[in-house]
Amino acid sequence: MALKAKKVYEEESAVVRNLYFVQDLDEDKKVEVFSHEWTSCPASLFEPDLSLDQGYAMHKGNKADYLAAIKTSLGSSWREVDRLPPSDKPVIMVVDAMAFIQLHQHLGSSTFHELQVKYLKQLLSSIPDNCDCIHFVGDRYDVSPAESLKGEEREKRMKTCPSKMKEYKPHDTLAIPEWKGFVHNPLNKANLLNYMGEAWAAQYKSLPAGCTLILGGIFRDPGRTVLLSADCQVELPELSCEKHEEADTRMFAHIAYSVQHLHHKRAVVVATDTDVTMMCIYYITHMDGLQELWVKKMDIYLPAHAIADALAVKYDVEAADLSSMLLSTYILTGCDTVSYLYRRGKKCAYKTAVDHLEDLLPLCRYGDPGESLDVKEDVVTAARQYMVSLYERSDFSGNLDALRAHLFGNIKGDMRYLPPTEDAFQLHLRRALHQLAVCKRAHVSTNLPCCH
Repeated sequence: MALKAKKVYEEESAVVRNLYFVQDLDEDKKVEVFSHEWTSCPASLFEPDLSLDQGYAMHKGNKADYLAAIKTSLGSSWREVDRLPPSDKPVIMVVDAMAFIQLHQHLGSSTFHELQVKYLKQLLSSIPDNCDCIHFVGDRYDVSPAESLKGEEREKRMKTCPSKMKEYKPHDTLAIPEWKGFVHNPLNKANLLNYMGEAWAAQYKSLPAGCTLILGGIFRDPGRTVLLSADCQVELPELSCEKHEEADTRMFAHIAYSVQHLHHKRAVVVATDTDVTMMCIYYITHMDGLQELWVKKMDIYLPAHAIADALAVKYDVEAADLSSMLLSTYILTGCDTVSYLYRRGKKCAYKTAVDHLEDLLPLCRYGDPGESLDVKEDVVTAARQYMVSLYERSDFSGNLDALRAHLFGNIKGDMRYLPPTEDAFQLHLRRALHQLAVCKRAHVSTNLPCCH
């Protein structure tokens, strides 16, 4: 495999040597030359990966740097606390089920019955003061690669699994197998979640008085959501979320349900993923009735509502527009489902975004609920101008192909440093816009945009 990867880079080096000969052409011809990638995949967006069938994978990056850049920009206005401040308002807690399992692992359990009992005890013991409702939300593992934006990531995980990885179907007396190998198999993740859901639903009468537990996305039936309390067990078809592949988005449908139907105004999302934190900053400015939204990251609480307000004051922009701009540029420059740009990190992405707020308005309004998902020219123009600004700080007036020709002499023979071609940018933008629309409509149980 190493030899194959080396061959790919040798082929790219040969391309670079040939491109040096076009530097003496007139400008139009140079732009035409650089309108082609000249390599098997866009080097700024993808890297060779012979473990995958297509032979390449999306560039990855450090998404946490975007949030770090926000923190730096706010300075003393940034707030984080180690305990949720007291309030007379009831609070809901929304938990990513698989993140919870990955954090706590097997808890020293011998059997799956013991494990599910310990998990429930751990969950109930972690609730903040005045919390009367817990949402335990899972991912779907039955989505086909053709319909999944995370198909590549899941394929990579499967490629690294042992060839004879065993599937387990948990039941009360089954002994806990070797944990790392067990949770590496997505089938085992799905089976464990379903087992936990069925076990907890069966023992609903033992829940503490005044506590509601809502389980969604963890059952074998992807549309099944159940509300449990000491008094009742109720199916919630209005919270089926069958189109939600990930807990990252489904959590916001659960928050919306609690706000609209249970009249909560305060929520805590338990998550460490920056994707979720960015969505929290967006939703606190877009979900009517929600007054406080906290993100619990390990041992600290981040107030998404205070962060959104502080940013709006700092940049003198409406909070709703600013949070949309942050979400759109965060996704466009790389997230779990969208390629990162080579050596164009999240700190640069944030700085460039806040320097071009007015120019980004058409982009940041794309995907708003109720609006058409047709990609209009002003959206493309705004995204292109932003992309150009990531590579060239001066007021460059050409398109990305022209920018490639302009920058070629400064990249020291490494094609990855060039921006993508116009054609590659258009495809990258469509993928990012699809993800943006999914995020902006995550609060809706049904009718999420389809992946084509």
